[in-house]
Amino acid sequence: MKKVFTAIALSSLLAGSLNASENEHRTMLMKDMRTMLEGMEQIQRGGFYSSSDDMKAGVKKTARDIKNLGE
Repeated sequence: MKKVFTAIALSSLLAGSLNASENEHRTMLMKDMRTMLEGMEQIQRGGFYSSSDDMKAGVKKTARDIKNLGE
């Protein structure tokens, strides 16, 4: 009986840790997507106002986050 209880407790602990890891990955993904959106908006704003500096900064920001998505 003690072995069964230990096995159940261990399996529930491992399942909980896997769920926490998945939520952390989702949170990081949402953060990266938000930053990419800001970069795309900066590119559009730079194009609208003919500002090549804003466009370049937006491209760098977006490219950095695209690399993070590949990991």
